[in-house]
Amino acid sequence: MPGLRPAPSRTKKGWLFLIPGRATPTALATLEGQPTTHPPLCRPCAKTALEQCPRLKHVIAVRARKCPLWGVLGVVHLPASPGMHHPATRRLDATTVQYGTRTPGGLLTTRFILASQLLRQLHRVTVVDLDAELALAA
Repeated sequence: MPGLRPAPSRTKKGWLFLIPGRATPTALATLEGQPTTHPPLCRPCAKTALEQCPRLKHVIAVRARKCPLWGVLGVVHLPASPGMHHPATRRLDATTVQYGTRTPGGLLTTRFILASQLLRQLHRVTVVDLDAELALAA
């Protein structure tokens, strides 16, 4: 069908993700449990993304066995004062909000966020050879 994309690549090692950055020891140590806005990819889409996205000049290719939804990236619009029911709001800068997070007043923050991207948290992460992954895309 037109418009449908291939399913993300999944092997015994997990779903394929491209994480921007260099594979330094510090970066590799923080991959487990890291939230990411980058969705899992199929191999052909990974190849296209690397060719067309300047932000992916330096990437770490990983597979994550578990990648549950973690939260959202967006702009929070909180009521200007507690109990207000009209559209006057305090706008906060773009931020990430984990599901279930509450404001200091106890309100669920996700009720007041205009989300632009979903975040997934990577678990059981394995760094993989990007060249080998792309070779399988052919």
